[in-house]
Amino acid sequence: MGKANEGETGPAELTDAVVRSSANEADQGVEPARMRPRRGRGRPSIGAQAATLFPVRLEPELRETLTRAANGRTQSTSELARRVLRHYLRSIWPSSVQQAGADSSGTQPEEESARTRNIENLILELETRWEDPAVEFKEALTVRSQRDKSEFVKDVLGLVTTQGSARRFLMIGWSDKTHKVQPPGVDPALSEDQLQQILNSHCEPPPHIAYFTHVWEGVRVGVIEIIRESIKQPHQVSVDFGRRAKGEVFVRHGAITEPPTPRELDALHQEAINAKLREAADPLIRPDQATLRFTGLGLSMGGLISPEAAVRLQKHNVDFELADAVPDDTRKLFERLQAIHMQGIWEYQMFTVANDYALQVLEHALWQRLLHHYSLKPPLFDVRGKPLRAEHTTMTEIANVVGLGRHRLGSSRAPGTLLKFSGTLSDLLAWARHEGLLRGQRSRRFDIVFPRMLARLRPMTYSLHMPVDSSRLIREVGEFINQVWGTATRDGRVFPEPLVRRPVVLGWPPERNQIVQFQPANLSEERDRRDWQFVVLLAVESDDELFEFHSDIESTMFPTRLLSGPLGWQDTIDWLEVHKPDPDRVEVLDRWFVARLGSHDWARNPGQFAGLPPSDRQGAWMLIQADVPADAIVHARTVSNVTERHRRIGTCDQCWVTAKASGSWRRVLGAATRLGLDMTPLPPVRVVTPLRSGWQVTGSADMVEAE
Repeated sequence: MGKANEGETGPAELTDAVVRSSANEADQGVEPARMRPRRGRGRPSIGAQAATLFPVRLEPELRETLTRAANGRTQSTSELARRVLRHYLRSIWPSSVQQAGADSSGTQPEEESARTRNIENLILELETRWEDPAVEFKEALTVRSQRDKSEFVKDVLGLVTTQGSARRFLMIGWSDKTHKVQPPGVDPALSEDQLQQILNSHCEPPPHIAYFTHVWEGVRVGVIEIIRESIKQPHQVSVDFGRRAKGEVFVRHGAITEPPTPRELDALHQEAINAKLREAADPLIRPDQATLRFTGLGLSMGGLISPEAAVRLQKHNVDFELADAVPDDTRKLFERLQAIHMQGIWEYQMFTVANDYALQVLEHALWQRLLHHYSLKPPLFDVRGKPLRAEHTTMTEIANVVGLGRHRLGSSRAPGTLLKFSGTLSDLLAWARHEGLLRGQRSRRFDIVFPRMLARLRPMTYSLHMPVDSSRLIREVGEFINQVWGTATRDGRVFPEPLVRRPVVLGWPPERNQIVQFQPANLSEERDRRDWQFVVLLAVESDDELFEFHSDIESTMFPTRLLSGPLGWQDTIDWLEVHKPDPDRVEVLDRWFVARLGSHDWARNPGQFAGLPPSDRQGAWMLIQADVPADAIVHARTVSNVTERHRRIGTCDQCWVTAKASGSWRRVLGAATRLGLDMTPLPPVRVVTPLRSGWQVTGSADMVEAE
């Protein structure tokens, strides 16, 4: 067997001398310098378990594309193929990629939201494309200095101005050399509002962006989508700052951002002209940008909501259903009012038109209700009380008659009473209130405000209202229309329907240093509160003042009744099991209260007042109709002060109450009884929670404000 040349690999003759030499070398060891390093980096691990081989046949075109993409990303074709396959499987079957789907850095969640999948598919697609006229990748983005801001503005303008239909993205957190994400990624201090404000201050017109972050391969990256609108082209720098000069325009040529050629600039101007012509031909193509700034959370100074979101929001804001009893003419006018408001999506000033039109619709509705109330024959009188004999059965005829001078309108609720009536909105509201068609005390503020608002339109002056102004007024008008036709509004602001009261449990520890609300069904699970005291109330669960409950006064916003307590934990559970209290409904407008005049005493309901022991009946009292206890208290405390000018008896002009009687305990009790109020005595039981508002109980049943 021939001997191989030195330095060559291949078979060698094995002789005794070779064996002895190898044995000696093994005993002595081998110098590290003589050891050959392993060629290449070897195959990297791709998971905690042994990988398996899965042969796949690829057509030449697909193999060439895969090789070209891998070379552009400086990674092997196998690496890229695994990554693409992994993301594809996540997009169609998230549970199929779990432990094996982790990029050797951890496990993926079993369930991924559709939004997360969409984001990851988007990032993967953009990584594969890398930089092109619509996509740019950056290692980092800072906007601390003017120079930083000028570079950001240049990048955004280049992307948004370049012609084309593709979406525009500025990706933050990728290495330009490796085409992979690179720590630390995006600056967490960056926000969409901050970036949008920079564009608003330095671009004309400012492009709009959407910004979000996402953890990609263990690094938090930033994705900025720039919204391109043809009608705004070309975007340009609006001020001199940093490296930018006013009037500069940028486009992208491949992956390079630079000024456009004269031909490109002409094409951009022509694109904007064509877009404006399309908009003029059909204004429904493009919503008003001012409208898109109004979100469900208020006015946005940053980005815009989508046109679809704007339509949903404004439709929700004016989505109001009139009662079945409302006549067709009024219903059609109200539907027209809603339609005018919706036109504000495409022309912002239509919100003002709707706002101004709303009170005219209310005026019409009140006229319709008046005619129906009198069966088309309203009893009209002249100023001396002489009946008008002419037959007038239409709204226009009656309005023409009463508009010629001062007239009176007979009341059907109080026969013989003549009401001042000249057909104005103010007189119509006063008539509806007198006839008992309008409820509540606080709603009387609209009887003053609505006529003043309508008077500002005559003569007409220029004004501009926001969508929230229009939608709020439309809903208020809708509540008035429903109310005069005898229907309360569910969840209404002005004329709500009776509220539901449900059993509620309040509890507090022996130290009385906190108070907690519990659901009755869950109280048995609170075993660590066995030493607490509990009361069971029938209350409106949304009452903000529920924690201030006191059994002997009206201390909560809505009527609240004590059912049981205070009892221990087990006794309360047993009581609930035996009695099983049912919900009910309670009226929250025009409630009755009795308050002591000129005192810091709190208001009571008629039953609490009737149940007072003789020792607590001293002083002067007042029977008051109000919507909330606080209004009754304010009136009772200030009515004796002549400078405040509150009315002692009757509807007060200074606050939202109506006083019915005043005097001694016995006199007020008699007046309440004659009005038909439920005067069943509720003797004091002195059950009081650890109140938050600073009220405490004195030795008597009177309440005084704590120091």
